[in-house]
Amino acid sequence: DTIYKKNFLFKEVKVINSKFKYYENYLIINSGSNSGIKEKMGLIGSKGVLGVVKNVSKNFSTIRPLINPNFGLKVLHKKTNSWGDLFWIPEENNFRNIFVKNIPIYTDVSEKDYFITSGAEGVFPEGVKVGKVIEIKENIEQQTLDIKLKNEEDFSRTKIGFIVFNKTAEEIKQHLDKK
Repeated sequence: DTIYKKNFLFKEVKVINSKFKYYENYLIINSGSNSGIKEKMGLIGSKGVLGVVKNVSKNFSTIRPLINPNFGLKVLHKKTNSWGDLFWIPEENNFRNIFVKNIPIYTDVSEKDYFITSGAEGVFPEGVKVGKVIEIKENIEQQTLDIKLKNEEDFSRTKIGFIVFNKTAEEIKQHLDKK
């Protein structure tokens, strides 16, 4: 476990722009390729996940945040370790919440439980908070739970973040590409 954690380094950055009330939201940070930042690196805040690097120039980067319909991530229910898929649906969510889908209906999920990063894609280390459960609905047809989370990060106030450098990201990507 300690070796796993040593694979990750973090660089503090400033969020210089946050578009959080629209359909395709984004963040801009004050670091780019001159600082070693590349596309598909993760960005976490002081409390939890913010997003993933989408575009990079020499001195700035655009981040696709959780609150963008094109963002997706495998997450874990902290209490049961059940896998789920994170989605932001603009018509049903706002900048303060997001959905987790594809959790089996028999999973013991309660309000105030946390969902965390799984570490599966190599973008984030396992265990970074994503959000807290505020609503649970059963989807009888698909035998799954539709879970609404309150985001751990407040996108209207975010000023500082940490870019995630994973030393083993390329190796994980090779395995994911060979599915």
